[in-house]
Formats: sequence, C-alpha cells, structure tokens
Amino acid sequence: MRTTIKDVAKMAGVSISTVSRVINHSEYGVDAALKERVWKAVRATNYRPNQNAKSIVTNKTNTVAVLSPDVGHPFYHDIIIGMNEVALKDKYSVLLYNTNGDSENEQATLDLLFSRSVDGIIFIGYFEEKLKGLMDKLPEVPIVVFDHLAQIQNVGQVYVNDIEAFYEMTRYVIDCGHREIGCIIGPGQYAIVRNRLAGYKRAIAESGIPFDEGLIVQGKFTEESAEGPAEYLIQERGVSAILCFNDLMAYGVYRKCMEIGKRIPEDISVTGFDGIGFSEYLNPSLTTCYQPGTEMGARAMSLLLDKIKGAAAREEKICLKCQLKIRASVKRMDMQP
Repeated sequence: MRTTIKDVAKMAGVSISTVSRVINHSEYGVDAALKERVWKAVRATNYRPNQNAKSIVTNKTNTVAVLSPDVGHPFYHDIIIGMNEVALKDKYSVLLYNTNGDSENEQATLDLLFSRSVDGIIFIGYFEEKLKGLMDKLPEVPIVVFDHLAQIQNVGQVYVNDIEAFYEMTRYVIDCGHREIGCIIGPGQYAIVRNRLAGYKRAIAESGIPFDEGLIVQGKFTEESAEGPAEYLIQERGVSAILCFNDLMAYGVYRKCMEIGKRIPEDISVTGFDGIGFSEYLNPSLTTCYQPGTEMGARAMSLLLDKIKGAAAREEKICLKCQLKIRASVKRMDMQP
C-alpha cells in the first residue's frame, strides 16, 4: 500500500499541513528540529509526494516540454544536456518531443501538451513564421525559443550573434588569401541563414571582393544536401574555399571531395559552423564556429523557469558569442605546398 502524507504526519507527530509545508519547502515558522523529524519520517516511510494531487493544488506540474523538428541533430544534443541540468536542479521534468517539422505531428504534440498541462515550452530549430503559427495556439504558456525573433514579443529568446560570427569566419578565410569563396547556406526562411549570409557579404564587401550571387548555393543543413552544391562550386565555379552554414554540410563537402579526388585543404578549403564535437576528429580537422550549446540550453531553461515562476526576467533576449576554432581545413594561399 502506498504511503500517504497522513502516515508521515503520524510518525513525526505533527499535522498534515506541517508535513506539506516542509516537503514543499514552504516551512517558514517551522523550527529546525521539527523539520528534521518530518524528513526522518519521510525517509523511514519511503514517502513520495503524489505529483498529480500536488498539481491540482498548485496548478503546476513541474514539467516543461521541448519541441524540435529534429532532436537527433548533433548540435541539439549539447543544448538538451544544458537544459536538463538546470531543470533537474529545480526539480523539473523535461519532456522531449520530435515533430519532424510535420504540421500534423506538431498539432498532435500541442494537444498532448495541453492535456498534460506542462508549465512551459522551449522550441529548438524552428523558423520564425512557423513559430508564429504555433505560438498563436499557446495562449499564456511561457515560451522560450532558440532564435532572435524581432517581430515576436513576450517570448524568451536565446541565440548567438550569427552576423558577427560568420563575418569573423569569412574574414579569416580572406586573410588566408582566398578570393573565390563559395557558400553553402541553409533554407532561407531561417533567421540564422539570413544573418550568417549578411556576415559573409559584409566581410566580402570590406575586402573589396565583388559579390557573386552564383557562389551562394542552398543546402538543407544535412550532409547529403551539400554534396551537389559542393561539386558545382568546385567543378564549375573553381572556388578555392567553401564556407558551410553548419558542420553537417561541411561533412558532405568532405565526402564529395573524396569522391572527385580533391584534397582538403590542398585543393579546397572548407569551414563549418556549430562546433560539433566530431568535427575536431575529421581528417583534416574542421575549422568551424563553436556555438556554446550547453550554455545556451542552460540559459534557455533558466529563463523559462523564471517566466513560469513569474519572476522578473533579467534578460528576455540572451545573445551569446561564438568562438572561431581554427584548425587544419583552411589553406594559407601564401604557403608553399
């Protein structure tokens, strides 16, 4: 038979309300000796609070949901670790949902979340228009997103300065002597794509290199989607460097270079973006922009929990810096082979 709060109160020799105040950490006015008696009784009876009953009283479930169209993305792994660490410290559970970006899956997930009455939601990997549509269905639910959404208010936002980061990456490649620099970008509906492209254009313009629209080719943030663009840029445009908008597409460039007999970096220089752990162990190791995924996840969860508790958010929009990781995949053009 399940131990009840009445059993704990009887063993500790206190009222049920006193036990409730102690185990819910609302023990103002309860002296230390009495608190210790309650916790000793809790341990002795192996009592576990009934979360459903508690939720009815507090209107809180101590549960948050994380939605992503692709939870298997390697970069999201670090984000989820950071979120989970913060949630556990605050005794919150995290429900992780993979929607595959499918509208029916998303609606079914939102219906499920309403039935479970989660306290808040974090969105990873969604573009702005999609988020607007989803958030219209979530009145008064605290929300945090991983993007900089200029047109959306009252939503926590965690992101990196993509413009500055990709500007720095492009400047580095230019400083290495490259002039014919191709880009494999992602789908244009994402703000991060527009911002990274803006950083590339700014660096190109400052260097006096004419901008060539034909050197910008779209991928889909996957390895496979970068192979065709890589072949086009190398074989038809004769670029000396390819900048990829994430590490996964850089992996696709590596594979295509192996297939067509091009060496990295001797023949083609390659860069990525995200700083996935595996990128360091490629041969040659990949030059990339490292996003602090674990910190981003932790800051996002802290921001969401502040919103859930009604605390005044210190920062509603949190912008973190990337770090340029210079490795072996970019050739200096002034060095002899």
